[in-house]
Amino acid sequence: MIDKGSGNGKTDWVMRIKGTSAYSNGEAEDISGITIIDLHTLEIKLFEVYSPFLKYLTAATSSIMPESLAEKSSGSESFIPVGSGPFTYVKRSDELISLFANEDYFLGKPKLDGIDYKIIKKSEKVIEEYRKGNLHHTRVFPELAEKILNDDSIPGQIQIYPVNALYCYVFNLDKTSKFGGSKENKRLLRQAINYAIDRESICRDVFNGRCIPNGSVIPKGICGYENPLADTMGYQRDLMKARELLDQAGYSGGEGVPKVSLFTTYESPNIEIAEIFKENLSEIGLDVEIVAKDKENYFKAVLVGDPALFSYEWYLRNPDLDDFLSMFHTENAKGGQNFARMTRDYIDTIIEDSRKTENEDDRARVFMEFERQISYDAPWVFMFQLKNALLINPEVDGLLEQLGPFAFRESIASVRMELVDLKEVEKTIEEK
Repeated sequence: MIDKGSGNGKTDWVMRIKGTSAYSNGEAEDISGITIIDLHTLEIKLFEVYSPFLKYLTAATSSIMPESLAEKSSGSESFIPVGSGPFTYVKRSDELISLFANEDYFLGKPKLDGIDYKIIKKSEKVIEEYRKGNLHHTRVFPELAEKILNDDSIPGQIQIYPVNALYCYVFNLDKTSKFGGSKENKRLLRQAINYAIDRESICRDVFNGRCIPNGSVIPKGICGYENPLADTMGYQRDLMKARELLDQAGYSGGEGVPKVSLFTTYESPNIEIAEIFKENLSEIGLDVEIVAKDKENYFKAVLVGDPALFSYEWYLRNPDLDDFLSMFHTENAKGGQNFARMTRDYIDTIIEDSRKTENEDDRARVFMEFERQISYDAPWVFMFQLKNALLINPEVDGLLEQLGPFAFRESIASVRMELVDLKEVEKTIEEK
């Protein structure tokens, strides 16, 4: 994760370890902050207090593996995972990844004899396989969720739960026109746009309830979300307030604001969301042009800072708001995750304070101040928090109960599989 030649790219939290900069720059052969104490103990020293560090160590990318295997498989598709989990890796093909129960698992052999991960590239095929009984569990892709939700043939088998992921529109604050810079009228314009959005309609009409309207940068379930100083978190739809802010900015009725180009991708539901956004802004006199790109060209444009406004999804990788904070720190404004190109000294100070504060209650208060300041500056159009949709066969026990706000995407990787059982199994691993 630190070596320039690894192809992984450096991450903020890793670079807090002593000696990482010197190693990454080729000035040292070893990382001075990492010491092997014995066969089972590793010591890591940071160059300053960084309270989220232990939580980042829970990420899969932090796993320790044998050096020889790491060198052999770095950047290779033939990577063979090593670990101490409830299952052992057996084989992989273009269509299947097979795992067997780990007889020596320290919490005891899991109830399941094994897991087959079927690799199915077409979302329609996934649902077809589930209906045939060939899958016990699968994620429901957004473009098929509405169809599945209204399907009476699989009652009670679709499960929806909130995940710590936000959907937003990001303003490029580098731009000197429309939204950029630190001028007061541009900030008022960004606030007005936030007040104009009908998040309730988007969650109801586009997502069928598979999202939570959230006009804040902090998702529910994260330290700092509950703000005792506010009746409601973040922005709510208020067209009168939006028009007042436009008047204060000198853009009465939207006059003087050039056409807004909104970058997004062709995929559903991005286009549907963009259409509602366009309609909402027309109600306060702003003209929106939707610019839809394929994913590759969309990301290229975002990385070089071309779009003045673009759609974005962000998934928290660990249970700490620090994962979001890097998106607003000045050090990441050029070539980093700060896609809004935000450069505010007071925001940087709040972020650094949160990283040096070890008590969680004290950190929550710092996060509340962060939320207040970010809402005030409005570098994003804060939209909604996402929900996951899963199909879980009635035969499966113990999976749903363990799913939490961080169980997204490959969701069964987030649960303790030794607690999951199957009521009936027609074919065992051996029979296959």
